[in-house]
Amino acid sequence: MTVIEDHLRQKALETENQKMKSDRVRERSNSMLEQSTTTQVNPIVDMRDAYSKVLNSGYVPSEEEIQFRRFTSGSWVDKPKT
Repeated sequence: MTVIEDHLRQKALETENQKMKSDRVRERSNSMLEQSTTTQVNPIVDMRDAYSKVLNSGYVPSEEEIQFRRFTSGSWVDKPKT
């Protein structure tokens, strides 16, 4: 082999090594980004039992509470419809 061929081969190896290094860095960066942005989904809590307890408690809101609910919600919220 000639000196030129050796030089070209060495340059090709250096270029390939640099490309592999940049690919590894990019892949590691993408992996870290994916791990940081993955949403952790928790199961939905079943609130039917708690809601039925609230409905069956027989709570009667005071007049001030009724007025406050009307004022803050913008609608006529007196009591749940049964």
